[in-house]
Amino acid sequence: MSHEPQTAVIDLMISLLSTTLGVQTSVLSPGSEELTDIDYSLRKSIFTGHDARELFSEIMEKAEEKYIYSITDHFFSHYILMPLPEKNHCGCLLVGPYMTEEANEFLYNRVVNRNRLTLETLPVLKQYYQNLSIVDPARITAALNHIAVFLYEDHHDLTIRYMTEDWNEQYSGWNYVPDPEHAFSIHVTEKRYAAENEFLDAVMRGDQVLAVRRFETFLDFRIAPRYKDPIRDSKNLIIVLNTLLRKAAEKAVVHPVYLDEISHHYAVQIEASTSRRQLENLRIEMVRKYCLLVKNQSLKNYPPLIRDLLNHINLNLSSDLSLKSLSQMFSVNASYLSSLFRREMDMTLTDYVNGRRIDTALKLLNTTDIQIQDIAYYVGIEDVNYFTRIFKKKIGVSPTEYKKSIRPA
Repeated sequence: MSHEPQTAVIDLMISLLSTTLGVQTSVLSPGSEELTDIDYSLRKSIFTGHDARELFSEIMEKAEEKYIYSITDHFFSHYILMPLPEKNHCGCLLVGPYMTEEANEFLYNRVVNRNRLTLETLPVLKQYYQNLSIVDPARITAALNHIAVFLYEDHHDLTIRYMTEDWNEQYSGWNYVPDPEHAFSIHVTEKRYAAENEFLDAVMRGDQVLAVRRFETFLDFRIAPRYKDPIRDSKNLIIVLNTLLRKAAEKAVVHPVYLDEISHHYAVQIEASTSRRQLENLRIEMVRKYCLLVKNQSLKNYPPLIRDLLNHINLNLSSDLSLKSLSQMFSVNASYLSSLFRREMDMTLTDYVNGRRIDTALKLLNTTDIQIQDIAYYVGIEDVNYFTRIFKKKIGVSPTEYKKSIRPA
């Protein structure tokens, strides 16, 4: 296989491992500057004058083709390294760091003792582990065996060599940096806030697909538990999410009435949830529903007068919404208001009002047993014959016929 297709296969594998497993994946060479921060700057933060480049450069130089190296470091985090064929001249594929199980207090104590650290390093260590995905390494090695099919003509399953950082005891002589939390947390926090802003920007645009994808990226940045009860802790995090989503929709110029309604709905749903699975499903639903709200109710692209007018119409369908009444209410000339509305909305004011009234009537017909004449009155049309006429014009059948079609006798 030529160099170009091999490079494409490697790029595809990097993308798949990064997105499906949530694990950092790179192609690097010994001495690469990128190796400095391959451990999210952990070593650089807590040891003076040393970083991950020194460690991984040495491993890469000794690594042989057609082997997979499963590496466990001094922090009990894991990496998988696969040298690429020499003809590619592109170094090694490095996957990690990742964990095979949840970090806990026992692990933190082992790491502190093993590396002769002080307790002041605990905040840095905890933040490091919170940002690592938990992965079965067999999934990674299986994926790398698949890529080997394209890299080697005489392919057979690659042999796994297991390594630990114990062979290099240099850490015992390293010095502790008194305030490591600052350097490490800035690196991670900047990325987390950037991911959060990208996610909320997608919500403000009402783009469900992009918002969900960016939200899943944002979730890679784990936040330290603040309560011993995992359900309570998850609920509190989703309460914060509810607030962030509400503020994003507010920036998209969605009326506060709609914001309050959806925010209250999910506040109740959050507290009613009894499992982490329910809460995980709920947060995706929240992202989608807030995006839908923005898509349907955002007035961001309209001038202030039209925004106010639309909000008044949508929240007061049973009121007098004639051109004369609205022009008086907003203290503008009726002719000017009519032409401005038509230019901005590409329809007449009357058509818009009637459309909103029929949309609301449809919801009531589908969800309640209210009589048709009462529905007409509820949406601001006292003349049932007129209501029937505009309903049929928009829907194609009369209200009575529509009701029979959805609720056959």
